[in-house]
Amino acid sequence: MFIEPFKGILYNKKKIKKLGSVYAPPYDIISPRQQDEYYKASPYNVIRLELNKSDNPYTSAARFFNAWRKEEILKQDEKPSIYIYSQDFKYKNQLCRTLGFIALARIGSCLKDLALPHEMTFKAPKEDREKLLEAAGANLSCIYTLFEDKPSCVNRLLTQASGKKPFIDARFDSVRHRLWKADDGKWIKKLQQFLSDKKIFIADGHHRYEAAVNLRNRMKALDKNFDEKSPYNYVMMYFASMQDKNLTILATHRVV
Repeated sequence: MFIEPFKGILYNKKKIKKLGSVYAPPYDIISPRQQDEYYKASPYNVIRLELNKSDNPYTSAARFFNAWRKEEILKQDEKPSIYIYSQDFKYKNQLCRTLGFIALARIGSCLKDLALPHEMTFKAPKEDREKLLEAAGANLSCIYTLFEDKPSCVNRLLTQASGKKPFIDARFDSVRHRLWKADDGKWIKKLQQFLSDKKIFIADGHHRYEAAVNLRNRMKALDKNFDEKSPYNYVMMYFASMQDKNLTILATHRVV
């Protein structure tokens, strides 16, 4: 697996004082009632990008995305970074903390070349996410992946780089979310080396991953200058260690 740092686009803390008001959970678990609530929470809530309510949600999401960047509601970092991300939450009255990182992953030559999926996917959701990805020209949310980290080499690197004050420290949905930027070249190279011989398992985001692969394949056929460094050849992912003792997977309950 080949990972790269990138210049992330983040909410501007000078303009958004309450970061929790602009957050939302993954698009596919949001009910219509929750969608309305997130719309009301802030005119800049990410729901307008991820799950827009208009008749043409893709062009509308792209319009909001471009307008927010122009207004500097969203700002792109000047330096490419790996983004270290932690979540503090309570489970069975115990405080738990998970630690992982966000980076770009190079898409392989075939679907299973990079990631090991475990879920059957459906045409409509893949087309939906591909249209949004193409309209916005950006990954708006992370694919959640797992990797083997024996003997906790990556965890030590993440712990080392997250010892300073986080860039983001906010609460949403009873969870404390923190984010650090790691832009040191030597540190990034070590992380890349540890991950170079790994395959990853998709925990969440199968449709988004396949949408990114499909869009990459289309662009590869259309763009004569396409090469492995082309932006379409990468997808944004969150990487979590299987050895993280606080990694918690709960049942999903659905009503048929």
